[in-house]
Amino acid sequence: MKAIRSCVTAATGAALVLSLTACGGTGDGGERTPHAALKAAALKTTQQNSYRTKRWTEGSGQEPSSREELAFQRKPELDEVKHWNRSGPAGASRTLRTSNAIYVMNKAGTPGAKWVKMENDPPAGVRRPVDPEIKKRSEGYLPNMIGSLATAKNLEKAGEETVNGRPTTHFKGTVVPLEMEEYKGDVMSEAVRDNFASDRKMNHHVKAEIDLWIGEDDLVVKAQEVARTSRGESRTVEEYSGYGADPKITIPRGDDVVPFDAPPREPAGRHKADDD
Repeated sequence: MKAIRSCVTAATGAALVLSLTACGGTGDGGERTPHAALKAAALKTTQQNSYRTKRWTEGSGQEPSSREELAFQRKPELDEVKHWNRSGPAGASRTLRTSNAIYVMNKAGTPGAKWVKMENDPPAGVRRPVDPEIKKRSEGYLPNMIGSLATAKNLEKAGEETVNGRPTTHFKGTVVPLEMEEYKGDVMSEAVRDNFASDRKMNHHVKAEIDLWIGEDDLVVKAQEVARTSRGESRTVEEYSGYGADPKITIPRGDDVVPFDAPPREPAGRHKADDD
């Protein structure tokens, strides 16, 4: 479940290949199959330069419940996360990310709070190659929700429902990380699938029940994931809006920003015992 709980701590997100086609298979009577519907939603999502998310999480590790508001923009690459937990204002934070830096403000909303800037460009020797199909984090988690649901062996249409005043089609299925490598479809590429499955395994996922509500325009209105791990169960709900609209993310500058000061390193070969 950690893959969807917080963009601050999530690993590089797996995403969808850009070579998807809008068309897809149909079932009896010409009705689009669940897989074809996810394929169309995947394509429509990759065509949006931005969107917003409201997220609620329960039962996630040491944080029983939290809520977040997120905004994503592909070009130029920006994302913003506003996070609250049960501790109230004391636990509020904001994070902004550009292609070059991360800005973090703890106790957001507190008078005088400053943004801490951390460069997001490690030395060349530290960088790890990233498959070009594994997209930047500014694409958000939604592509992963669509792609992972497509791997469910019991993927099905659950009905027609109205969500937030919009008519939607409800799809659901059970995602099992240990079975994801068997997926050979075209909604999630092999490289993306393996990256995502690996992340889930590291977070002790056993299985997850995923539901998506997709609007008539092929854009996802709502998603829910109920994940069972070796450490318990967690539930995350996301609602999506603002597709293609300017998220108006402003990068802090001037006196509002302080640099991140890393703790000084000890000279090589010196240990605390040497001073005793």
